[in-house]
Amino acid sequence: MITLLNGDCLDISHEIPDETVDLILTDPPYNISERGAKPEWIDPTTGENKNTVHSQKFDESFEHNWDSVSHEDFVKLLSQWSNLWYSKLRPGGSFAVFISDVYISYLWSAAESVGLEPKRIFTWKKPAAVPFNRRVNPVSGCEYILWGIKPIKGNYRRTFNADASVGTIVERYSAADKVSSIVYKYIAQGLDLKSAFDMAEAESLEVLSSRKVNVLGQVECVIPNTIVYSGGSTRDRIHPTQKPQEILEYFIALLTNEGDLVLDTFAGSGSTGRASLDRSRRAILVERDPVMFSKMSEKFKFE
Repeated sequence: MITLLNGDCLDISHEIPDETVDLILTDPPYNISERGAKPEWIDPTTGENKNTVHSQKFDESFEHNWDSVSHEDFVKLLSQWSNLWYSKLRPGGSFAVFISDVYISYLWSAAESVGLEPKRIFTWKKPAAVPFNRRVNPVSGCEYILWGIKPIKGNYRRTFNADASVGTIVERYSAADKVSSIVYKYIAQGLDLKSAFDMAEAESLEVLSSRKVNVLGQVECVIPNTIVYSGGSTRDRIHPTQKPQEILEYFIALLTNEGDLVLDTFAGSGSTGRASLDRSRRAILVERDPVMFSKMSEKFKFE
């Protein structure tokens, strides 16, 4: 079941019952548009801007300048949002919030100040990231997710599905992390590709076959705080900062169970809702921009 709410999450929070949400999974503004690039590659013959890379001025086509507020105002918003998330999460519930590198520490502090318990920073590595200014800067090929919980009380329990069946998304990401590290090691040592892959294959098979299995036949996965995903096709993207559904499904599978409730307070394109439905979870999606809300609603009109 999907519930769609149009409005600022701070203004309509009363429409969401307190302590009912199992997972906050959301992608708030990064507040980086003021410092973001808007590349122009001008054809000297035609004068046409030949740039094929999207602008990093993410909010320029929206009604509100949601990604361009002052630093001081944005830090205040992080505290207000954290307070909202705390009130809606059940005890033991999790939050996974996308955040820019500039504001990781501010969000961590804001979450702690309202009683949440930040635990780890997940790093999402994007191999297909565009190498802006590669001659003077390393590629900006990562995004970050702050994960944590609301403290447990009473009979509530945390959900962290680290034991997973072979072939499920949690098991696959855990296995991929182990195998990719092995491949990286041999290539970084300077081996030719064939030798590197041959040695990596042998070691990977040994490592994966030695993993512990619980009484249900599930692998006792070691969950990395890194995710490698290219981001997928942008063909059907309707929001400039839209996240890949697979990344959202990974967190939903890891941090919730079937039937649980997921809240996205900055729903944008609605990808969190689609990921929740595909994982047999319920979701509440909040989006302020009326045009984006209309587009998002179209995606769920037959649900």
